[in-house]
Amino acid sequence: SLSLHGQLVFSQRVAQHPVKQALIESFCSFGQRMGFSVVAEGIETEAEVATLRSLGATLGQGYHLGRPGPLEVVLTGITPLRS
Repeated sequence: SLSLHGQLVFSQRVAQHPVKQALIESFCSFGQRMGFSVVAEGIETEAEVATLRSLGATLGQGYHLGRPGPLEVVLTGITPLRS
């Protein structure tokens, strides 16, 4: 899988940043061509979910989607962003 880590530059506040959107769209396109799942990390708002979904991210995790917890619960916490 290809991970877009929110704390570095990517997922957080993506809805307000066209440059981040262009980067993420490129990474998602690359990941899809290579057969990777693309995981957007650090998702904190519904606007970020909607933006990441529209850019091609296929999986997501972050406080907006669920809080950290026991491993058996966390393992189910990577949420599909595409239906």
